[in-house]
Amino acid sequence: GQPVVIDFAKVAAGQVPPNLFSSAVPVIREVSQANSKSYVDWPNSKGGKQPGSGSSLLGAHRVASNIGSDINFTLAQDYMQGLSASTAIQGDQSVMIRWNQVPNATGYVAWTIGGMDRQDKGGDIVWWTSSASQQFGGGLWDWLPPSVVANLITKKIVMPPTQTSCQIPAEVKKASGEMMLGNLNAFGPEANFSYPPKPAGNAVWNIDWTAKVRFRSHTMLLIGADFGGGTPAEPEKKKKCKGPLGIPLPTC
Repeated sequence: GQPVVIDFAKVAAGQVPPNLFSSAVPVIREVSQANSKSYVDWPNSKGGKQPGSGSSLLGAHRVASNIGSDINFTLAQDYMQGLSASTAIQGDQSVMIRWNQVPNATGYVAWTIGGMDRQDKGGDIVWWTSSASQQFGGGLWDWLPPSVVANLITKKIVMPPTQTSCQIPAEVKKASGEMMLGNLNAFGPEANFSYPPKPAGNAVWNIDWTAKVRFRSHTMLLIGADFGGGTPAEPEKKKKCKGPLGIPLPTC
């Protein structure tokens, strides 16, 4: 059943391909500005400082604000190890992706996009994912809890944590043109906290606050004929762009 061809002219006329968007992968949005009376984020656009490369999450944390109770919890899980991915064009023009096995990873997923620029004449967008079935997003490019990832592994939508390579078919590389860019995502563990502790028996549990810490690691994939099949050094920064379905692309 591959490839699935989406003609946007037909979509505009109401002819949407069946099963275009799968419901197999949920989008996890537990807290957002849209569903919360009060919402803050950090680091934010008002000057919040990003953690440095030597930062650690281990130990005690405190979240204080003027919109709720102080939140205190202790983390035993540090930042996940970084992903180091390489790509190599094979003799049959397929592309092999290899990466390091990340400790505490619960599963991996990869995607690439190509064919977006054919000498300024436009053209088809070719989107490949490592899923064994047709999947267009959901939470695959975001954060997913371990229980959801484990279920998606049984459906061959997410690769298991023991896997360290996958192969992009030659047909995809040929249709994508000279360059493909994408992402490799490693899902990680989750830690949950609440206060006060749950009382024994059937006593009413009046929860003051809950906290959820979810982990992942991800890296960019860049495949092109000029790079000899390998992932090059990071290119010069340009304006940020969005790809299909609003997925952010590194540069354009």
